[in-house]
Amino acid sequence: MIFLSCGYHDITLWHLRSGNEFVRIEIPNVTCLCVCFNLSRTEIISGWSDRKIRSFEPESGRIQHVIGDVHKKVQSVSMFLKSSAIVSGGSEGQVRLWKLGYDNQQLVATMKEHRMAVTALRMTHDDLECVSSGSDGYMLTYSLTHNIRLKQLINTTNIQVINYLPYSSQFIACGSDRFATFFDAFRGNQLCKIELSDKELFDIAVIKSRMNYHDVTQIQNSFLSIVMTAKLQFDNKFEEFDESYQDGVVLFVGLKSESNIIHEYTVYHRGRTIDGSLQNDATTESFIYNTIKPKSEKNNRKHIHSLYENIHKFDTSACGTYITMRKIEEAITTQTNVPYLMPVRFRISVPLDDLLIFSAFTDYPNGMFGDLKIKFKINSNAFVFAQVNPTVSLAKYYTMNKDELLSSGQQKLMDIDLFFRNWSLTFQYTKQFTQLGCIADLIIGIRAEELTPSGLKNLICDINPVTISIKNYVVTEVTANMAGYQATDDCLARVRDFFSTRAFVVPAQRVEIWPFQTSAALTGIKTSQNIPLSHVTDFVLLFPKDARCTTCFENPCYQNMQLTTCGRNFPDMPMNTTDQLFFQLQLNASNLDLLFEATDEFEDALTTPRNTATRRLNAHTDLTSFVISLQCERNSNGTLTFDGLDTMNQNTSVELRGTQIYHGVTDCYYNVDANGKRSPPPILCTVHDTFWLFNPNQGGSCQYDTTHSFDEVFGEIGA
Repeated sequence: MIFLSCGYHDITLWHLRSGNEFVRIEIPNVTCLCVCFNLSRTEIISGWSDRKIRSFEPESGRIQHVIGDVHKKVQSVSMFLKSSAIVSGGSEGQVRLWKLGYDNQQLVATMKEHRMAVTALRMTHDDLECVSSGSDGYMLTYSLTHNIRLKQLINTTNIQVINYLPYSSQFIACGSDRFATFFDAFRGNQLCKIELSDKELFDIAVIKSRMNYHDVTQIQNSFLSIVMTAKLQFDNKFEEFDESYQDGVVLFVGLKSESNIIHEYTVYHRGRTIDGSLQNDATTESFIYNTIKPKSEKNNRKHIHSLYENIHKFDTSACGTYITMRKIEEAITTQTNVPYLMPVRFRISVPLDDLLIFSAFTDYPNGMFGDLKIKFKINSNAFVFAQVNPTVSLAKYYTMNKDELLSSGQQKLMDIDLFFRNWSLTFQYTKQFTQLGCIADLIIGIRAEELTPSGLKNLICDINPVTISIKNYVVTEVTANMAGYQATDDCLARVRDFFSTRAFVVPAQRVEIWPFQTSAALTGIKTSQNIPLSHVTDFVLLFPKDARCTTCFENPCYQNMQLTTCGRNFPDMPMNTTDQLFFQLQLNASNLDLLFEATDEFEDALTTPRNTATRRLNAHTDLTSFVISLQCERNSNGTLTFDGLDTMNQNTSVELRGTQIYHGVTDCYYNVDANGKRSPPPILCTVHDTFWLFNPNQGGSCQYDTTHSFDEVFGEIGA
């Protein structure tokens, strides 16, 4: 059994059972957007971004037909089952019927019914009708004998796959709402919906690190570009804003780091799955890896990381989008049902070396060692939101729009002046990142209230708990932007000769996530987990306050905290998670104690208490970047050797214990809020050293070593 996939500049024919690549057909510098077989599997029909339809012979990849100027972009194609004809759909919304001859191709009809791109097409089994779906939310059926539209169905979901059932009396559509929906093909009405999964159906992309013109790929300069649309859900309309303030009060929705968007990935080499490369919680791995990055690196990589200090100051170098109150009101003002929905669009750039598995790669000789490929899924739960400081955003908006302000009349000038003269410290909103799906205190209204007939006014600022969440996301574009260069034949021959008898080694790391079994109690934490340890170099502890938290973790404010396993305590002395010794321990563990400076939000999370003996304390800045890193080092001849804990794949107990610094109602970790909400169990993460081993022999081989230590790997190479 075989199947097809397509992407940037190529079509790949795969063997289903082995997962091996069978044939690859390449057209440089264009993207294949859709592909299908004819009924007899003797022809591959494909649509491309350069306005063309191309057909190929499957076994040889030889081109058979080319149809030019089909659409602006050919988004969808479908082959007649009983004759040599094609129906195509384009990015401009047209559906076209083509007749294929031996040496010519003829346009039979054009049907312009969709207002946006056609996303899917399918024929009935008798070739008399077809159905199409579009990004405009419509599904249309056509007569292919009279070339007219028959029925129109409205569906707000972005349909990606559509197909007729046997006898063509019903068809099934699947899309971004994670449902399979059945329709009556004759009446056009919906019959039933079946929920398929809790994950997006079409969120897998395949990216190859190989480019035709690169002998060496610079992975450190390469990145993935992801474009996605989604709907934000609000449980408040934000409708209490005066006209003067609607454009200057802003919410941020985005990611702490771009690589947080990757939920799961697997790496392939020359079409073969790399054993041990599967990471099914890449978001947590990315959060840990990016939290301890130096401040200078995060500031220098604009639009890759979102530092709260920059977001709160309305800095434009954030990875996400800023949404004004006016935009929210315009989107949801006519809606009557909660939650209110607002469409948004995100463009995300993920540097490949921000993925921990590729973090040590620089120049990779893919022309010699073979292609690497990554297959990944998206995690929409990684997004966060925050209120931008309104005094800063209003000042910036009216500074940039000075002419509008001065020409708008005296009233707006008076309203702006009233705002800055009367802004009060009593206006306390949540001053930190909040995970989408969770609750934060946000500004829902700012207005001037008249106190006297003479015109004396007071500033009213309404702040309420608000939940913002995300649904129905659709990945509309995934592109690999690969940097690299060519090498001379002499250079490649020398490198090949050098590595023919030794491995090309690239160090890496991987993180495994193990939630503990029980949560904190009134008396503190005492919980354990039985897991195998394989060359564990670090333990990392995370303390979620909500089960939906994936990149927001706070300090539990505990003392006498220790991790015990293999007869050893980590660290040697119990920790107090707010004192100076603990702060220095964490800087040392993250290599942020000498040359590199930690970010403000990481330092604040390590040092800022959330409660006292008598009261709970509100966050004055972001405190959601808290991790505890514990190094598993041993002293060997006066030097520290990070060889890792290893139990030879045998389960061993890892116990965590600690007590609250302040007990009772002020304990903000056990008592998450005043309504009796409790924290889920803490999360244990184990960090392991791994190694990529490449060899140029036999076209290039690859091994991802997860079972040996540094000394074992390099001792074998040097032997």
